Amino acid sequence: MKNILHASESTSLIMTLQALCFGGEMPVEVPFQQLKEYGLGSWAWYFAHDKLPSPARIQARNFYFANSAVDFKQEVTFHRLETLFEKSGVRYCPIKGADLAWRVYPTGALRPKADLDIFIHPEDYSSALKSLQQDGGYVPYQTICASHYPPMIYHGVSLELHFKLPLTEKCDSGEIWNDLLQVKGCRYQLPLELNLLMLFQHCRQHRWEIVPKLLMDCAFLIRKEGMPDWARIDAFAKRFLCASPALFFAAFPDFFPAVTMPPRDFPTAVCQVFRELMFSSVNLESYKHEIVMSTADRFTFRWFLARLRGMKPGSIRSQTHNPRGNYGKLLAGYWQISRQKLYALWRYRHGTNNEVIQKRLAELDRIEKILLQSREPENHI
Repeated sequence: MKNILHASESTSLIMTLQALCFGGEMPVEVPFQQLKEYGLGSWAWYFAHDKLPSPARIQARNFYFANSAVDFKQEVTFHRLETLFEKSGVRYCPIKGADLAWRVYPTGALRPKADLDIFIHPEDYSSALKSLQQDGGYVPYQTICASHYPPMIYHGVSLELHFKLPLTEKCDSGEIWNDLLQVKGCRYQLPLELNLLMLFQHCRQHRWEIVPKLLMDCAFLIRKEGMPDWARIDAFAKRFLCASPALFFAAFPDFFPAVTMPPRDFPTAVCQVFRELMFSSVNLESYKHEIVMSTADRFTFRWFLARLRGMKPGSIRSQTHNPRGNYGKLLAGYWQISRQKLYALWRYRHGTNNEVIQKRLAELDRIEKILLQSREPENHI
């Protein structure tokens, strides 16, 4: 569980990130522990290893070299995929880390990626899948998520082929290709404004647990591509029925350059609340059963349907690490997962008693209300 950052600590972290991205004044003492906590330990080595004490410097070096090794393999695999798709005529658009790591960051090792996310044109998915499988790719688990097909292993690297951008259900996968920029051949790129909106929405979907990474992504995108057009961002947000990142920028005036700020003004109190809530980050992954049993919509028809989706064979295989065959293990997996769900259903039938989780869920609810109220300029927030 991440520690809640106090105001002085979050200010020190922001000052450090701002200095790293935009060349601001570096704090006398680099907050290595905070950087490490948010998965940014390698940054301390790349930018400020001479400012670190010996134990921290060794840790930072190890983080950077470990990230570099993974990144090198991912980059080689990505270039192989590019060549394959160009040869097969598959239209593709790298997104998130696969887009940013080698295009806008100083080095891909500074942008860790669990997998490579590739947005595929809906007409070309069959061709993409066939080409990848013929070149050694395979799908271990048949589990389709909200925005991508089952993850594929391609030369030791995890790929997620997306049929739509991780925005909202209103994001039409075919129509949106008209907004993309063709870089060369079959490769496309998100325009700056749509990229910022997607990254913001992705962080929102992850319950604001990757805020420092979001700050860095936005910063290096702006450094690479220039000033965002806020009118266009708002138009995309309205079109896809999701919140604009305007409040996010307004909440961090000590990080983003003044010229990048949205034209709309937000109350200082609202910006401060939004900022504090985002930095009171708690890792909720190990409390997923408590969270599911503490949501306001629990026991509704839609809630039960969502729970049953996790009982599909592909999902059970994924949860129990049983890729294919071995039906006895699959049956045992059903028994194991069913027991876990029934235990959680009974134990947390009245919701969680964990005060930290209750507080964090209340904070998440408050952030959502602020964002919903900020969607329309005439709303009072």
